Amino acid sequence: MGKISLKLPLLNPIVIASLLISLIWVSSDINERLVNGGNFSAQPSQSYSDITVPVMVLTSAQKKFIEEQYSHFIVQDEEAKIQTPEQLTLEEQLKQQGLLQNVYVKDYKLTLKAVIKEQNDATGTGSVVAYALINKTHVSTGKLELVKVLDGQLLEGFLVSILTSTQVELKRTHPQGEQNIILTMYRVATNSKE
Repeated sequence: MGKISLKLPLLNPIVIASLLISLIWVSSDINERLVNGGNFSAQPSQSYSDITVPVMVLTSAQKKFIEEQYSHFIVQDEEAKIQTPEQLTLEEQLKQQGLLQNVYVKDYKLTLKAVIKEQNDATGTGSVVAYALINKTHVSTGKLELVKVLDGQLLEGFLVSILTSTQVELKRTHPQGEQNIILTMYRVATNSKE
């Protein structure tokens, strides 16, 4: 039965025509490659001459024109210096209260960058650990340091408590009184008309 099922498709006229065309093509290819020696060259049939590109040189007038076009983008050295706000005095630092985006402490400016909450274990069933990322910028040098502060940890004498995903509370007591600051990432616009 296996022989009968194989012979039937081979007797089909379309299959026979396809086989004949394939055999003619294969024999022609063998003849061209082996018998005629395959006159294929490694070089392309057309030769291309080398193309030389002239070096572009600007005239002084063209250079001046281009510099004038970009002159308003060029920053002069005096403008390029970092303009740092004046450092707050100790008395002004101790008076900081309420909702602030920046807090000045000693020689530093503190800015809240993120509040992150993570699961303590890989399964996700453990306790949640919250911490804040605070930019600590040296006012006079401009040097930045990103500080990771856990909920309940001290930072520059302040006790840090995480309130929301955009706010942390900074508390400390000093001889002049108590400081309560809510450090926020941004201020929310109010709809009240004043």
